[in-house]
Amino acid sequence: MAAWCRDRRLEVLAERWHCRWGELDLVTQEDSALRFIEVKTRRQTGWDQSGLLAIGPAKQRCLSRAAACYLASLGNQAAVACRFDVALVRYRSEPSAAAVKVAAWGQGYLELWCYLPDAFSAVESGWWDCG
Repeated sequence: MAAWCRDRRLEVLAERWHCRWGELDLVTQEDSALRFIEVKTRRQTGWDQSGLLAIGPAKQRCLSRAAACYLASLGNQAAVACRFDVALVRYRSEPSAAAVKVAAWGQGYLELWCYLPDAFSAVESGWWDCG
């Protein structure tokens, strides 16, 4: 996902950033705004809608606390616009035009299935469009 972000001219500030409240998968910056990107990877669509249902209220609270901790670590730069995005990634055993090979997954391929900007708002309202 970090390479995908860089391809879209997002500056990747942190990957797998940890604090006592949890982990931030990706922190990126575009202009003066920060994006906290939660990445959910699944083998196929299933009971949790390819990972979307794993971003419920409890997970949102953990991510919000971790983001606050990250912002506190920035010191005087903490007063910036922020949003939470979600990237739903599918694991595939066969390549497709959209798949990206990831060595850590052995013989498999990862493809971005759906990217949800400002995802907390979309999840709370029950609206999202992942095709």
